[in-house]
This record gives sequence, C-alpha cells and structure tokens, in this order.
Amino acid sequence: MRRVVAFVFCAFLAGCVTDSREAIQSLPDVKHAQVGPLSYRIFENAETKTITTTPPLDHALKAGLMNGLSLGMANVLPKQDEHQKAARVYLDQTGRAHCSISGGRKIVDARYSFSYDCAGAPAKDPSTAAK
Repeated sequence: MRRVVAFVFCAFLAGCVTDSREAIQSLPDVKHAQVGPLSYRIFENAETKTITTTPPLDHALKAGLMNGLSLGMANVLPKQDEHQKAARVYLDQTGRAHCSISGGRKIVDARYSFSYDCAGAPAKDPSTAAK
C-alpha cells in the first residue's frame, strides 16, 4: 500500500513540474514588479503575449512549508488578484499602461499566467523593461 501511495504522489508531482516548466519554457529573462512588500518575479513571453508571475523564492518556500505542515489549512501564498496586480505593474513599468489583461490562470499554487492585449497601440520592446 505504501508503494502505491508513493507512486501516486510522485506521479502527481511530476505532472506539476511538467506543467510549470512548459509555461516558462525558453524565458531566460527575469524581471521584477513590486506589489506591497513583495517583489514578484516576472517572466514574459512576447510571442504568446503572456506574463507569468511568481512571488520571491524565499516567500514561496516559507509559504509552501507552512501550507504543507498545516496540511493545506494555512495557505498564505498570494492569490490570483495579487499576481494580477504584479502583471499590471509590470505592464505599466514597461510603457504599456494602455494594454489590458485579458485572462489569467493558475499554473501551480505560487505561479499564475496572464494573457494581455495591446490592440491598437504601438508595440513596445519588452527587453527595455526595468529590472
């Protein structure tokens, strides 16, 4: 029975890793956006017009540990609205305040992806973003 539980647990974790890896594949540039006390890490894929946000590693590790030790009853990770604020701040910082966030989804507990639309506005090179 223990082996079955261990196998199912490992299979579940493998699925989570694959999904999050696909979401930020070939995005080497990490930017930052300050929302409250946290400096979110930002990964942008200009080809798919998506922004992936994640809290700082130390915060994510501490929150994940608290969540795990409390068996999910103390989930203190930032929610989707906080991540969306970080994506909005990033767009504003990169001169794209006119762009709208058109959708968002949770990849894993500490990572969200948002699509954006800048229709009718001049294109801005994301490599000029502030770090």
